[in-house]
Amino acid sequence: MSCYRRLAELTRQMLGHARREEWGSLPALEEQCSALVRLLQQLEPVAQLDAAQRQEKLGLLRGIHSDRNEVRAKVGPQLLHLRDAVQGLQRQQLLRSYGL
Repeated sequence: MSCYRRLAELTRQMLGHARREEWGSLPALEEQCSALVRLLQQLEPVAQLDAAQRQEKLGLLRGIHSDRNEVRAKVGPQLLHLRDAVQGLQRQQLLRSYGL
């Protein structure tokens, strides 16, 4: 359960950074989340949870899902803006290479 609790905490942190538009903080947190997910994939088949733990896990997963959806909603427009900026720079470089 500690992995699920930690994953929930990390996604809450990611959401806080996304809300404050602190985009540079997100990659390191995402890497930590990915590492925890990989660990959970290894542990899950052998983990035995009682009814209370299953309920807690379900609540944590709902929160994680909600937080990640909001993070994606906030990051998506930023990624599109970044893509457009990169494409603009590529066009400028291409025009310069042809002397335009």
